Amino acid sequence: MLIFYPPFGSEEYVNDDWVECETVDFYPWYNILGFENIKRDKVLKKFDETDINKWLSSVRDPQLEYPYVAVRQWGIAFINLGTPRSFRSKGAKRRALKEVEAKKQDIEKLYPHPWNKNVEMKIDVFLEDIHSNDRPDVDRLSSLIMDSFKGVAYNDDRQIRDLRPRILDVSEAFKKLECTSDPMPHFSLNDIPTGSMFPLAIGIKNYYIVRIIYYY
Repeated sequence: MLIFYPPFGSEEYVNDDWVECETVDFYPWYNILGFENIKRDKVLKKFDETDINKWLSSVRDPQLEYPYVAVRQWGIAFINLGTPRSFRSKGAKRRALKEVEAKKQDIEKLYPHPWNKNVEMKIDVFLEDIHSNDRPDVDRLSSLIMDSFKGVAYNDDRQIRDLRPRILDVSEAFKKLECTSDPMPHFSLNDIPTGSMFPLAIGIKNYYIVRIIYYY
């Protein structure tokens, strides 16, 4: 379950998965089933698992295929699975170019020509183990991604006026929690759209998302 807090004044966009929220709280389902309505030291009501499962069966499964691209009037979001390789090798560049090229037609449906004005790029790398040797170097990764989208999403990477790469630790996302009379801890991320959490919601813990925002 995702509980999100959209920015003030953006109520009309709450159904858009790619509007950046101030905070998104993430609860795996085995924690949801343990939720209780607690007042002080008294359990007022336990949520019924049958009712929850019935509601879950009615929720639409987006069935996303990866790499995935979402194209909007104000830019694009690109999701790819696995730990990105940030090495400046020909092989890494070829793979990155191929992955973006595969989504070029989807982008061209709304943007027949690469954007020619200012661009903002945000790169979020989700990792289960941020201490792993596979942890990418964000500078090299940013360079690789900027080159991959050049000529597809924009004409030249000099158009990128704001670049924000970050690595997000998701090791606590599926931690099993115990209900008590104290406030339950939960896994939260700030300044992120709910769409960025879709892979995590189905158990994928290593992936990255590139958001390219166009300035009109």
